[in-house]
Amino acid sequence: MKQVLTLFPDTFLWLKASAGLLYNAKTFISDGFNNTPVLKSLCSALLFVDNLYSIEIEPENLTAEETEFVDLIIRKKYGFITDHLEKAYSLPPILSIQNDIKKLENSPSKSFDENLLKYLTTLTIYTGGRFPGPSYYRQTYYPFHSESRLEDSEILNFFDHIHSRYIKKINIVFSHIESTNFLISLSGKLKAAAPKVVYYCHVRELSDNITSILTLLDVTTILICEYEPAALTALRDFLEYHKGQHPFEFNFLIRSQTEYNYWEHLVSQYEIKLYKYIPIYDNNYAFFNRFVFLNEEDITNTTLSKRIVFAHQAVNINFFGELILLPDGLVFSNVNKPPVGYMQDSPYDLIKNELHKNYAWRVIRDQEPCSECVYQWLCPSPGQYELILGKNNLCTIK
Repeated sequence: MKQVLTLFPDTFLWLKASAGLLYNAKTFISDGFNNTPVLKSLCSALLFVDNLYSIEIEPENLTAEETEFVDLIIRKKYGFITDHLEKAYSLPPILSIQNDIKKLENSPSKSFDENLLKYLTTLTIYTGGRFPGPSYYRQTYYPFHSESRLEDSEILNFFDHIHSRYIKKINIVFSHIESTNFLISLSGKLKAAAPKVVYYCHVRELSDNITSILTLLDVTTILICEYEPAALTALRDFLEYHKGQHPFEFNFLIRSQTEYNYWEHLVSQYEIKLYKYIPIYDNNYAFFNRFVFLNEEDITNTTLSKRIVFAHQAVNINFFGELILLPDGLVFSNVNKPPVGYMQDSPYDLIKNELHKNYAWRVIRDQEPCSECVYQWLCPSPGQYELILGKNNLCTIK
């Protein structure tokens, strides 16, 4: 008797060479399978767009392999079977984004520039100044060492120049903080430019005066903490003084298991609630391979919505929407790539340059080995670690 096998709209079915994967973006369940010739024929029919994720089957004529696969689909709720042929259909999850970026690039519309501005949501400013140390700013928000620094007037002029109601977040990464007036004069005007303002300050730069000012400002302050003597002393002093009451958030940089254990103990000892651990690559490949690289279990335990899976196929979630200003006036979409322009350029030109060059915003996992892997769209978007390590993937699967 003929029946119809139909996959649910939240089910993704991916085939790569000899491997296949089912993923339900509603239940977050996934199952891999061998993409044998028999199953490849069945799955290809399901994936054929005109079939609307549905195919006719005759259960009594299925091979043992096909029967097991169909049973998996029903049992794990990737799909269903019906006897009503005319009612059996589903809309497979196909990427379809209105106002697609590629369409915008070629759009002759007068609203082109306004549409472009919608994509710029985050501005990050590295103020610069003397801060001898490693170039960790290429991996995370970290002080940028330079002889020159941006004055508050230059920063504010840059924001006036950009002037977009779509900017949701402004990050200010301080190097050496020379005066509290710099902090005060910026905060009020930045809050008027974006709903969220974040100050990144290295713990070594803290003083009683700076701490008291930062505590009063209506901004989020994140302290950058690294495992080196001066920083540890400054952090201990700060935590002892503010024991039980932590006005700031913390980014703990980690380069080894020893450093991780130290931060874990510190977090517990001082009951720190708002913090992140930030892995830092510094010729410590073994540490990254063991603790940072994803394995198959990490990926299969993911809980990605359909929206996020779609996003992974179109944009880079890590970088999309952000422009970065360095103290020399150059503007980047990714500090590990060439600049997209200068602070004097119009925001439209900066965005157009990024869309054309694609240094960051649309860098997705479409390169080998990721492009040949069934987990391609379940993995996080490429980040700075891949660029620092010179690898296209950050996993142990391939």
